[in-house]
Amino acid sequence: MVNPEVSSQAKISYRPIQPSDLNILEHIYTELFPIRAPPAFYHDVVNGCGIVSWGAVDSSRPDGQSDELIGFVIACVVLAKESEVLDMLGYDSSKSDQTLVHILALGGSGGLSKFWNSFFSA
Repeated sequence: MVNPEVSSQAKISYRPIQPSDLNILEHIYTELFPIRAPPAFYHDVVNGCGIVSWGAVDSSRPDGQSDELIGFVIACVVLAKESEVLDMLGYDSSKSDQTLVHILALGGSGGLSKFWNSFFSA
């Protein structure tokens, strides 16, 4: 499982979340968020069913853990006209094709400041 310590030599990279990430994704998610997500949520995330998800991995990790998730971004794309934030965005109703990216979850395991620093500088 996830080791909260990140080496000073960490090499963070990103990849799509995949079905083999199900257990570690659920583990990290339940550690971070007080609300329990239904199994269908995790299934949709790892299978890309209406959800866009990217995972962070530390490819410098030893012992075959170099592709194990240490963080994630889970989002969906919605039509602007279906969003609850239309008034705040100044939505132009004549443009029916405008879309928004709605971030559903953003998280990482342990003290992963390197994950957050590399994610936001990417």
